[in-house]
Amino acid sequence: MGADMDVPWTKLAEQVPQLVVFVFMVTMFLRHMSKSSAAIESSERRTAELIKELTEDAKDFQRDMTLKTTEAFAKNTGALERNSQALGVSTHVLDKYASVITK
Repeated sequence: MGADMDVPWTKLAEQVPQLVVFVFMVTMFLRHMSKSSAAIESSERRTAELIKELTEDAKDFQRDMTLKTTEAFAKNTGALERNSQALGVSTHVLDKYASVITK
């Protein structure tokens, strides 16, 4: 009976190196998956941060452009008012001295 019991243990002992390699490969695979998952999470986090930064930069740019456009519009409006006044004065002077100029 002792000889019969040695056969399964012998066969099992022959498979130990394969089992060790299998366990090693599974461990390495799980470690790789863990690192990949962490890398993906890190990449997603960085992408979200970049999108937030770009959004803030775009809002700042839009705000600056709005202010600059408002300032330019105000300056142009002032220049148009001064030109209109000057044109009004010129028209008044020309009307006043039209008879002298046409003679």
